[in-house]
Amino acid sequence: MSTFILIFAYSILGIFIISIECFRKRNIPYDGFFLFNACYFLYFVIAPLHVIIGGEYFVRQTWIYEKIGPGGLGEALWILVSYILIVFGYFMTPSLKTSFGSKPFPRVVWALVVTSLFFIGSIAFIYYVKAAGGFLFSIQEAVFIRQGIVKINADYIFLKHLIPAWTAAALLLVAISWNNRNYFGTRFIKGRFLRVIFIIAVTVLMFLPGLILGGRRALAFPIVVLFFLWGNLEKRWHFKSAVLLFFIGFVFLAFWDALSFGFRDFAFNQYLKERAGSLLSIYANAFRPVADAYMHWVGMHANEPILWAFKDVVFLPFYLIPSRLVSWFDVTSVAEITTEMLKGISLGKTAAEPPGFHGYLYMSGGIFGLIVGSVFFGMLLKIAHCVFSPKLKTATGWLVYLWVVIGLVYLLRHGMIEFVLNERFHWWLALFLTIFWGVIIMSIQSIRKNTLSPVRLK
Repeated sequence: MSTFILIFAYSILGIFIISIECFRKRNIPYDGFFLFNACYFLYFVIAPLHVIIGGEYFVRQTWIYEKIGPGGLGEALWILVSYILIVFGYFMTPSLKTSFGSKPFPRVVWALVVTSLFFIGSIAFIYYVKAAGGFLFSIQEAVFIRQGIVKINADYIFLKHLIPAWTAAALLLVAISWNNRNYFGTRFIKGRFLRVIFIIAVTVLMFLPGLILGGRRALAFPIVVLFFLWGNLEKRWHFKSAVLLFFIGFVFLAFWDALSFGFRDFAFNQYLKERAGSLLSIYANAFRPVADAYMHWVGMHANEPILWAFKDVVFLPFYLIPSRLVSWFDVTSVAEITTEMLKGISLGKTAAEPPGFHGYLYMSGGIFGLIVGSVFFGMLLKIAHCVFSPKLKTATGWLVYLWVVIGLVYLLRHGMIEFVLNERFHWWLALFLTIFWGVIIMSIQSIRKNTLSPVRLK
């Protein structure tokens, strides 16, 4: 009976989310609120239903499932209440009028941003590859380095987090070529040979960081961002392309681990055979990471609230600075607390277990923190949508918008501000450089205009 009630509760939430998406007005298909609804539906409707019906087979946090179970009515109730409060906070926030994207940046601004990102990524790439023992070794051992199995001893190994600056540069290059709906670069670059070189260069810059860092998200995110950018430019959903992308993404999630392990000895066939079992096992392998946010909430809800009081917001600058550079100041991470709480093992001895969105609000202020935090998140999402929606509707403007809103919505998965700042750091770096060079170049042009303008005598 309890299982039926839980299935009914999450089904009601799913119908509620779909209904809101079907009947609300929007200017573009993939705005911030749609991305929020899509992620909430996936993490807190689809995932709980899988865990409740399929059990431990669909989770990675088996220790939580064995100790607590698939979650109960309490977790379901607060997931539903939190969604209602987020929606309330979003729609109660008045629309803000800003001038963002009302004037096109000169081409020199984008050229400087792309050049800066390429330079930063290149410095990080050269240092990391040298520290890792070579280009091929860094790719072959990427997944083992990421998991901590293979150690790299270097003073400034944190520079590897700057390699994805290449990806941000590649996305900007694509957006620049799309500014006039010119998807094949015929106006952006003259000559077929140069266009081929451009496509190859962009592809390398976009995906090489993911191969070196051994991460699925680093490889998948650029494709997802470009799909949303394409849809917003044409104001179309592209359903057929979305279905194809979903299928490719499913296969990628199911088999990427096997492929990444195979880079070490090129025994791809062996690893793929080990991973490819029944259709159910393939599906479960692809789906399990989706259930992380829900299982973390189940684990956090079962523990006594910790008065964290959103302290990480105060220490945000120190989360962006590598600990080696500020060794005199010890900043406690949210993951240090939640990992030991959920696993009973300190973070240094096991992989990190974040609290998830609801778990973070719960540990920061109990039920009060969950209520206030949900409303505030909805307000913040609306403000980000209003402030960064470009007035000129250019590809570069929408790319900046997607960076901001996706980064904000990404909190739903892990519930850690520092995680969003660090993993999406190349996005924030690109945003900072855009503002930095934009202000400088526009100021120079304004000074020149005022200086060269003729003086009128009365």
